[in-house]
Amino acid sequence: MAAAAHHPSRDKVMADFRTEMASAPNLEDTMFFPFMPDPTPQQRSYVPCTKPVDSLKPMLVSQMKPRKHHRGRMALVRVCIDPGRWLAAVAAVVEDEKGTAVPLFAYNMPIPADAHEDTVLPKGGLFLIKEPYLKLKEQRDAYAIRVDHVTDLVRLDEDDARISKVWRSSASSGSSLDLRLQGNTEIKRGNWFAAQRLYTKAIDKAETDLEKRLGHVNRALANLKLERYEAALADATQMADDDDETAPPVMKALFRAASAHYGLQSFARCRATLLRLLVAFPGEPSARALLLRAQARLREQETGRYSFAAMYAQAQQPAGLVDCASFRGPVEVRACSSESESESESESSTGRGRGLFLTEAVAASDLILCEKAAVFYRRKETAEVDESCADTVMYVVGGDHGGDPDTNAAISARLHQKLLSNFDSFRSVLDLQVAADDFDRNATASDSGVVFDSFLVNSIVATNSACCPPILPGRLNQHPGVLEYDPRRHARGDKIPPAYGLWRTSSYMNHACHASTRRVFVGDVAVVRAARALPAGAELTVAYEPPEVSEAYEPSRRRIARWGFACACDMCLARCRVAQQRAAGQRTIVDDIAAALRDASPATAAQTERACRALDERYAREYAGPRNVPCTEMWQVSLVRLSFINVLNMSPMQAIDTIVACLRTVGFVVAYSRDGIEINKWGMLLYPLPKIMGQLYTVYRLLNPEVCPAVKEYTRLAFLLMAGEDESFAKFFPDFD
Repeated sequence: MAAAAHHPSRDKVMADFRTEMASAPNLEDTMFFPFMPDPTPQQRSYVPCTKPVDSLKPMLVSQMKPRKHHRGRMALVRVCIDPGRWLAAVAAVVEDEKGTAVPLFAYNMPIPADAHEDTVLPKGGLFLIKEPYLKLKEQRDAYAIRVDHVTDLVRLDEDDARISKVWRSSASSGSSLDLRLQGNTEIKRGNWFAAQRLYTKAIDKAETDLEKRLGHVNRALANLKLERYEAALADATQMADDDDETAPPVMKALFRAASAHYGLQSFARCRATLLRLLVAFPGEPSARALLLRAQARLREQETGRYSFAAMYAQAQQPAGLVDCASFRGPVEVRACSSESESESESESSTGRGRGLFLTEAVAASDLILCEKAAVFYRRKETAEVDESCADTVMYVVGGDHGGDPDTNAAISARLHQKLLSNFDSFRSVLDLQVAADDFDRNATASDSGVVFDSFLVNSIVATNSACCPPILPGRLNQHPGVLEYDPRRHARGDKIPPAYGLWRTSSYMNHACHASTRRVFVGDVAVVRAARALPAGAELTVAYEPPEVSEAYEPSRRRIARWGFACACDMCLARCRVAQQRAAGQRTIVDDIAAALRDASPATAAQTERACRALDERYAREYAGPRNVPCTEMWQVSLVRLSFINVLNMSPMQAIDTIVACLRTVGFVVAYSRDGIEINKWGMLLYPLPKIMGQLYTVYRLLNPEVCPAVKEYTRLAFLLMAGEDESFAKFFPDFD
């Protein structure tokens, strides 16, 4: 393939670019998949350049061939126009040393909320493009360089030896001290990127060891502001190791090192560093304040005890970030065997790969994980609280599955930046899809820094990122009249931005419609509790999408098949049997349930009650079986049945019979009598479970008050499971004795 025959003049390329940017499509107005909108070759992933930069042969733009990756080559370019954004790319016009200009589209770069495009491709900035790809644009007579892998684009200093004399600037004017002072000015202006580069130049120009270490201390602050905690720690350590711990620069270095440890969630090291600082500077208020926070985080990390009131308050802030530690219970990641080792023998399914398993037995409602998101994104626009939306995880599936392109692009961009800035701390995210030692697809190091596969990162985001519905955890008012809103959380009509994130450990949980865990969100924190008692070795599962009431087997199968596997949980197998019976022309229990629900009304309450009693017997015999498989259709009609308790003027014992029958339809195993009640197995966690337990409490208070303490505890556990916390229990149930 010959090189591009014709390149327009620099002025024309820039004029065309300005015109193009003036009509650039908004990412939210298009259904393009944001990472790979180009038909070729980006739909086929390719590996990043892993060769040493010094081994790459320079080339000019005019030497590039369309639709080809120039392996073993590199291009030195300069940005010659103010950059803009095109879909998920940061775009600009660049020129080579001969003045040949061409548009550049760089993908997976920081989103506008995190960094302006001027800091990504600044006008006048010098870049090295490793193994460039020249794409043919839609006009077919225009070209552009496309960069998908963020590690294939390397920014160079103006005095880099690889730059030609035409572009190379003389050594930065001023002494190391002058440059540090300039950096301090940029810090005051909030220009963290500019300050970081000035401090780097100050380090390079240092004439003494002290000047160099002072430059590192200053740069540590800029790196902290940029959330480059690993680099900040490396900088701060240069001065923190000084023998004279009473020197003010050492105090700054120790505090910045402690702050970096905190940012990396290394709270024990943060505390140790602060204690060392306070020995030399016992009255330092900032250090004492940070020490209190670090100690609080360590308690959370070790005990799993949190202040949910404080977490809710932070979650309602615009960023939705909660200052807390991650708690990890007795879990491990390992390969799923062909025979499921969970408490459900029927939970195995094809394509499960690895999963999250318990190493110890847990009781229902035990905290398994309280996990900070590896990456989190809350959209600016708000959505009105929806009374009917499920307060559960909803995964954002990208690519062919039709995920939200704006969301996927934002989460992926943030994950790319975290990998670039704090690779050692975030490298484990890459293990979600490949083995840690698979350096061809995972990551390696080069002379220009860490190298990782952006296509891999995008794929991980597309299959593991989850949507937190635009509500706050703890809200139990899923249907009108179920429970009142807690005004401390939010009120009807509140405008709450939807949020999305990726959680490292809980992402290993495989899907089951009747999941073994309950997961709710408080800002960027995922709270995972055991949905029922689970033995050691049980696989932990979560519903990628909650099963829909009255949904037939085939639509349910198609929804889950988007993730590339067939769900074989108990519920899906039961729905499959119903579908087979219908295909054979048989009338099923689900058909009779639908008829009972259709005919239910206060006027036909007695008839509905008789029909439900007959269905209770059939459900246990024909559907639930020995494994007590939940039936959401039976649950739906049972909720209507509960509303008829007063209409039928049931006796207390009859009301208890009805409530327990309702619980049994979704897998609860309950032993009860006038003198006591015991839940031997918790079933499927559906709304409005706490309200139903509250009804049970009210009835037992009339029948036998001595049973009420046990029922109250079950109600609290139901609330804890559904809300993720029980601090608010008294607010929802103020009448409990």
